[in-house]
Amino acid sequence: MKRILAAILTIVMLAMLCGCGNAAEKLTGTWQTEADLSQQVSQLMLGEVGDMSEYFDFSGFTIQFLLTLSADGTYNLRPEQASVQAAFDALLVNLKDGLVRFYEDEIAHAGLGMTVEEYLATQNVTMDDLIETLEEHIAQEDLVSNLVEANTREGQFSATDGKLYLSAGAQFGIDETVYETYTLEGNTLTLTSHVDGDETDTAGYPRFFQKVS
Repeated sequence: MKRILAAILTIVMLAMLCGCGNAAEKLTGTWQTEADLSQQVSQLMLGEVGDMSEYFDFSGFTIQFLLTLSADGTYNLRPEQASVQAAFDALLVNLKDGLVRFYEDEIAHAGLGMTVEEYLATQNVTMDDLIETLEEHIAQEDLVSNLVEANTREGQFSATDGKLYLSAGAQFGIDETVYETYTLEGNTLTLTSHVDGDETDTAGYPRFFQKVS
C-alpha cells in the first residue's frame, strides 16, 4: 500500500511540474501592451511649469511596453523607445498650446488688442524661442531616460495555469505568494489581478498584452 501511495504521489508531483512547464512555455515570447503614464509625467512636469500648471494638460501620455518571457525562465519588461519618443513629441505640442493659452490670458488681462505672436514680438522673442528654452530647461533626454529607467524591470519568472510569478528584480528569487492572475486566449494575455499574500489588487486591471513574437 505504501508503494502504491508513493507511486501516486510521484505521478501527481510530475503532473504538477509538467503543468508548470507547459504554462510557462505557452507564455514564452514577447508581449506588447499600452500604459498610461500621465500621472508620472505630470509629477515630473509640474515642478517645471510651476504656477502656470493650469494651462497645461499632461493627460493621455501613453506608451507601449514590451514584456519578454524567455525560455530560460527570465523576463524583461521595458518601455518601447520609439513610443516614448513619440509621446514626448506630443508633449511638446501640448506645452506649446499651454503657452499660447497663458499668453492669451495675459493679453486679455492687460486689455491689449493683439495676437500672441504680436505680443511676443514686443518682447523680442518668438514662440519657437520659448519652446526651445523650455526644451533645454526640462532636459527632454533626461526625462526620457528617467522614465525608461524607472519603468524597466527584469528578473525571473515562472507560471502555473492562471498564475504568473515575476520576481521583484534580477537579484531576487520568485516569491510564490506574489503573482499576477491571468488568462490566455490565442495571442492575447490578460492580467486580471495582482495577488500579494492574502491581498488581491484589481486596480488598473485587466491589462491586455498582445503577442508580437
